[in-house]
Amino acid sequence: MSMTGCLREDGGDDARMTRGELAVITVVALAGLAVSAYLAVHHEGFGCGISDDCGVLAATRWATWFGWPVAWLGVGVYVSVLLAVASLGMPGGHRPLAQRLLEVMAVVVAAAAAWFTWLQGQVIGRWCSGCILVHLCGLLLAALVLRRHRACRGTPGGGWGGRLLLGLCCLAVLITGQRAGAGPRHRITAIERLEVDVPAVTVDRAVRLPGSGLVVSTRDAPLLGSPAAKDVAVLWFDYTCGLCRHHAADTHAQVATDSDLAIILLPVPMHPDCNAVMPAAEPGKPAACELARLALVVWRYAPEHFAEFHMQLMSCPPALLQRHPAYPCMPAPSAAHLWAAQWLGRRQLEYALADPHLDEQLRAYANAWWALPDSTKKVPVLLLGTHLLEGAMDPEVLGAFVAQNRASQP
Repeated sequence: MSMTGCLREDGGDDARMTRGELAVITVVALAGLAVSAYLAVHHEGFGCGISDDCGVLAATRWATWFGWPVAWLGVGVYVSVLLAVASLGMPGGHRPLAQRLLEVMAVVVAAAAAWFTWLQGQVIGRWCSGCILVHLCGLLLAALVLRRHRACRGTPGGGWGGRLLLGLCCLAVLITGQRAGAGPRHRITAIERLEVDVPAVTVDRAVRLPGSGLVVSTRDAPLLGSPAAKDVAVLWFDYTCGLCRHHAADTHAQVATDSDLAIILLPVPMHPDCNAVMPAAEPGKPAACELARLALVVWRYAPEHFAEFHMQLMSCPPALLQRHPAYPCMPAPSAAHLWAAQWLGRRQLEYALADPHLDEQLRAYANAWWALPDSTKKVPVLLLGTHLLEGAMDPEVLGAFVAQNRASQP
């Protein structure tokens, strides 16, 4: 008996699908299963561990299904496809059921690919490379099964009305679970009270960081807001982290509308060249170190322009030539150099970037981030008073977090 996916009502073969065609479906399903499993296991619901716009998607309601990473549904779908393909190669009366299961799963993956592509492009505004790969596998799988359906037209049982309806019902269940059961998008952790020193001679503020004991001040670290602000927070972030970039405007607006709040910015590039705690096996984006160095240099030599430069680095470049070739919504290092040079001059910028103290400063920030007690080891992380805020930092979340800390002060 030949290995076929086009069956007569009596369970016999029409020999319309070859072993090679089913083998291709198997390979595609295995690829989709592998990527889905990786995304599910490495679901970064509270931020970026390695830099990727997947961090933005993972912190949205659309990344979970009744509280579970939505990628686990992909695992289930591709396992079902593999079981259906395996059943098609075995004799017995279960083969018509396996054929129909495969057809329903083809509708599901095609509809899910369209749905998630629309979400990323129109709702979230970020693209996750792993998600795109899963959806490409789904579309290819659907195309292969559709090709088999076209070959089987006229065969009893070859109609797809019921399969299409069932597949769309599965999509409706997916969307319902995403809307109704969104998992946590941020986490707030209580920690030990920090020492906040107010020098008698200057208005500079200093914060001793928990875990590492590192002292950072509003004078020697990048700052948003006034050095004399009543409340001083500390934000760890990465210029190449999608979630950090997504909420940069929110943190900037919070400081702009709250004169009693200042935020010390500590860049933590997710790259081992300037971050010793990052494993070499997960190198992240090489531009992370370069963008962080540029930010420190602008803060040191042109602090009056730092806030503007910081937001330039965190925004999607308007000009095509200014964009990173691999990550279109991130500035190219060459463009960032030009932006910094307009305030420092090329010669002073080159001199400043050659200072080895820059990498020492970045490593100190990274070590302090890694030593934070009870953290998820992700960015962004905001420290204020006796609490850590990790993950999504929407305006409502930021406002409530600041108010909570002020209410807990003695």
